[in-house]
Amino acid sequence: MVAPHPYKRRLKGGRGGRYDFLRKQHFTHDEARRLSHLTVVRKSPGVGVMVEQRAELWNRFVYKAARRGWSKIRRRQEWRAMIAKWYRRQGYITKGVYHGKHRASVWLWYKDVQSGLPPEDQDETPRMHSRPPQPFVKKDRIHLSSQLRDVNNALANPSFRKRWPALRRERERLQGELRRLRK
Repeated sequence: MVAPHPYKRRLKGGRGGRYDFLRKQHFTHDEARRLSHLTVVRKSPGVGVMVEQRAELWNRFVYKAARRGWSKIRRRQEWRAMIAKWYRRQGYITKGVYHGKHRASVWLWYKDVQSGLPPEDQDETPRMHSRPPQPFVKKDRIHLSSQLRDVNNALANPSFRKRWPALRRERERLQGELRRLRK
């Protein structure tokens, strides 16, 4: 019989494999979830340095836990506390406040490790979304879009044939207004 994983697999496909790899290297769930976005986790020199740093921290922790005889639950609590203390000591804490707390950032750690590598070994930090953020849609744009749709519907209707020149001018005007609002 095979022993079950000490944690539940949370992701599918290639990203799930990267997540599992990071969890086996003693990264926390949150760290592994975020770093699994990197497509070359096992080959990345930067992640390799991070794995070495984490292995060193884990070895010190295991020695301390064995000396003190902590239970499984206590080890889990102390490991989380040790990771949080390590992030604070290293300065990998976000500047913004989230729900009243400063948060540890694995990406600050990743960027710090990357900056210490030679340029040919540096990876590019992944982008979560390739599409640029869309501007907030204002009521004017919604109103102009509905007017433009009405004009286009009238142009498609043959019964409005006599009004087509005026409708085309109106369509051009509305399209110009929409272009102006998008800028």
